[in-house]
Amino acid sequence: MPSPREKRLQKEFQRMKDIVSPHSLFRFFCADLSDSEAAEFLKSQISYDVIHQHLPGLLEPDAFEKKYIGLPPEKYLVVYECNGLARDNDGNIGKTAAHAMEIVFGWDYPSKPPTFVWHTPIWHPNFNTPNICIGLC
Repeated sequence: MPSPREKRLQKEFQRMKDIVSPHSLFRFFCADLSDSEAAEFLKSQISYDVIHQHLPGLLEPDAFEKKYIGLPPEKYLVVYECNGLARDNDGNIGKTAAHAMEIVFGWDYPSKPPTFVWHTPIWHPNFNTPNICIGLC
């Protein structure tokens, strides 16, 4: 029997699948939290390095469902394929055609919001790579 958290994660997974279409500007990949990520979430803050180390374990949604039957993902990599602005290492702003962000649902979800980590350079007032402001900043 799924826990309330698992039910909520399953609902989030279904929502992600529902908004993807052949004309979407994004695609996404799924994963479960690794042991080190799960341990890190028991602390007060998860580090960017721990999240970033586990990007290779991500699967397409269909492959995730086949591998983890009945279990919802706890982590997503969302790849946006659209024009945007990015700041390079020298501080110059230019155009970019792809963006990547990770959404991690910690052990305390839904009591606390998910963690958002931006992986690609971007120029936006609510983004300070790797952090995203999702509330009052």
